[in-house]
Amino acid sequence: MPETLRISDLNHHFGQLHVLKNLDISVEAGEFVSIVGPSGSGKSTLFRLVGGLLRPTSGGIEINGADAIGKRGLIGYMPQQPALMPWRTIESNVVLAREIAGNADKSLAREWLGRVGLEGFARAYPHELSGGMQQRVAFLRALISDQELLCLDEPFSALDAMTRSEMHRWLLDIWEANRRSVLFVTHNIEEALLLSDTVYAFSHRPATVLEKITVPFDRPRRADVVDDPGFVKLRRRLTDLLTGNPS
Repeated sequence: MPETLRISDLNHHFGQLHVLKNLDISVEAGEFVSIVGPSGSGKSTLFRLVGGLLRPTSGGIEINGADAIGKRGLIGYMPQQPALMPWRTIESNVVLAREIAGNADKSLAREWLGRVGLEGFARAYPHELSGGMQQRVAFLRALISDQELLCLDEPFSALDAMTRSEMHRWLLDIWEANRRSVLFVTHNIEEALLLSDTVYAFSHRPATVLEKITVPFDRPRRADVVDDPGFVKLRRRLTDLLTGNPS
């Protein structure tokens, strides 16, 4: 299967601070890949490198087989906070990336708002939506950006547990229907295992890949998979890795 993203022997320093060390990561076409690791391990820095906002100290980044170092506009991006513009309507926020690229047609936004349960909110403003609804808008903005690779940076970390669980189900349903390539950053081990095909566990800074784990559970993935003994075992394995107690 072709690779959407290939990161090879990647290193990054901020002055004397070594943040990322010898990273090798791949995301195949249509694959959902998560990165879990402790706070400050460089996960968000990695996203800035993939998005072309930073240039690595050394190593390679390829998107769809082409060099992507320092090149912007090659990914769809969803940040930790929705980052919606309060003076723009919901449909105007959704089409922002396409508008910047020169396509101001809002018909696709209207179609997708209905498909993600936000019909009737096209002319609303962000302050009129709940936190979970705002996150749906932010994800939809990334989804219709026409980029094959979506980078999601802890998008559910600010949500309460119930809303977060609802967003997991929603995201899985939308992803199953589209199968875009996803690189997802989270602190939540259960979230990573529930959503992903592959999980990379990062060490403390400088971040290295402690282990690459292939998640074996079938799709479409049920919410009760978290009670499967195999899921519990993988969750414990990742917890032990990240707390420095590998079994």
